[in-house]
Amino acid sequence: MGRAAGALILALALPCAAAPLSDAAVKRTLHALSPYAESAAREPALREIAREDDKRFIAPLVDLMRFARGRDELARIVETLRVLAGPRAPVHDWSEMVAWVGVRKTLQPPPGYLAWKGVLHSPIDPRFAEFLREGLPSTIRIEEVQWGGVRSDGIPALVNPRMTAAAEARWLADGDAVFGVSLNGDARAYPLRILDWHEMANDVVGGVPVALAYCTLCGSGVLYDARAGGRTLEFASSGFLFRSNKLMFDRQTSTLWNHLTGEPAVGQLAGTGVQLRRLPLVVTSWKLWRRQHPQTRVLSLDTGHARPYNAGAAYGAYFASQGTMFPVWQRSHALHEKARVFTLLARKRGGLA
Repeated sequence: MGRAAGALILALALPCAAAPLSDAAVKRTLHALSPYAESAAREPALREIAREDDKRFIAPLVDLMRFARGRDELARIVETLRVLAGPRAPVHDWSEMVAWVGVRKTLQPPPGYLAWKGVLHSPIDPRFAEFLREGLPSTIRIEEVQWGGVRSDGIPALVNPRMTAAAEARWLADGDAVFGVSLNGDARAYPLRILDWHEMANDVVGGVPVALAYCTLCGSGVLYDARAGGRTLEFASSGFLFRSNKLMFDRQTSTLWNHLTGEPAVGQLAGTGVQLRRLPLVVTSWKLWRRQHPQTRVLSLDTGHARPYNAGAAYGAYFASQGTMFPVWQRSHALHEKARVFTLLARKRGGLA
């Protein structure tokens, strides 16, 4: 290994001590890389980033790979990334580069990156710029926030959905999977073949306002008490992901929340100590749930949305495949990627560990 290669590896392994570009130059460069700038402005911006070897632009350029204006511009982005990240970085593969950035936690994005990322995604949905705007607190790395391929509310949440008696659910097969909820004597079943299309159910069960958050990409469902921070929140799907895990948002504050932990991740409530309280939820078959809860009610097919609520219609092909749809850098080879696991949460003073 030559001295130049060794110096490059050392530079990537340590936080950037000094900014090669001034704050004014960074602002100008981010604007040139925004979707509303002239195409002609991007090439000189990329040349300046490469010339100054400003590694803070690695994350923005990885984001930009998905929105390059043609093959020639993508090639220039890739070559700039090669200069910044080194010859061993998988610069030709967006998914691999997301994972590459995820592993290198000491890499810091440039100032203004949060708002720039919101603007970058705003042509898809203007609300993305509301979720990611300058000055918002964050408890996660914004570099790892990725677009999930849909607009905000593109996967429509259910709100106080219609329920029917078990005897009326003749369309459900005994082996169909359901989320089962029982609170204060009120038992309800939410079939996954319906929730696959909605991923969020805001409801009131046994007098408790609840949010059933379901991430189809990671196959996980969590039931939360929707009361937090002195108010009752209504949740929906933001269109953003964090490590292939859905980021939901509340309609009251537009804060992005980690679906798996129930913690606010980006926005007004992030870092305030507010956290959603978990409630009991089971995944079982319709036959077993009905046997244990004969008075249960079940989510009706009449959701107000036209969807083919057949088993496997929404994500059947994805569930049957081996890989994940979006990049994840934290991986274990002990089990295959989509093996179902149970996680134990250790309680600590003031919350969950």
